[in-house]
Amino acid sequence: MGKAVKLCHQNGLKIVAWLTTRNLDFRNSLYLKQLKRVVKYSFKKNSLEKTKGLSFFSEKNINYMESVYKDLLKYNIDGILFQDDVKILIDEDFNEQAISEFFKKTGIKLTPKNIKQLLFGNAPARDRIPQSENLEIWNNIKVSLIGNFIKRMVAFCKKNKKRLKFFMNVNYETLNRPDLSKIWYSYNIQSLRSTGVDYFM
Repeated sequence: MGKAVKLCHQNGLKIVAWLTTRNLDFRNSLYLKQLKRVVKYSFKKNSLEKTKGLSFFSEKNINYMESVYKDLLKYNIDGILFQDDVKILIDEDFNEQAISEFFKKTGIKLTPKNIKQLLFGNAPARDRIPQSENLEIWNNIKVSLIGNFIKRMVAFCKKNKKRLKFFMNVNYETLNRPDLSKIWYSYNIQSLRSTGVDYFM
């Protein structure tokens, strides 16, 4: 990275680092095994299963992500691009903190036995889920979390390098179908507007 930064700046170019967040679990280490993984609902098994990526519903996970970004900031980069893994899909993330937040707002304790009925309207698959009040509450919890996470990461990085520009990969639905973007990825332009991201890609 040091050589790449030097070459770019010598040739009048700016360099933007493209980094993962949720998918920062690619190393097989004992420390990473202790971090919380994303929990997904399986329509086939009617159960909850750990899946790919680190949950944003974990302070320890976010501290780890910040430590990786802190290492990145040792280099004289001009910007950071959040990859398209900054998302929580429609059938994710059933970690304890999210379930607890839903209980605070509704008085309903989500379990593998009632998720399909209460959130997903007994849909046979995730692409057939109907809108409902409970699903909207659940989705808003995740949307708020994603927005706050990005805001926190931007503030953390800019505290060390004020001139940094931030970019974020977003899906085409974000502009084309913001309603789908919100329900499928837990964000839309409205929810990302105050996060400190400078450009959406």
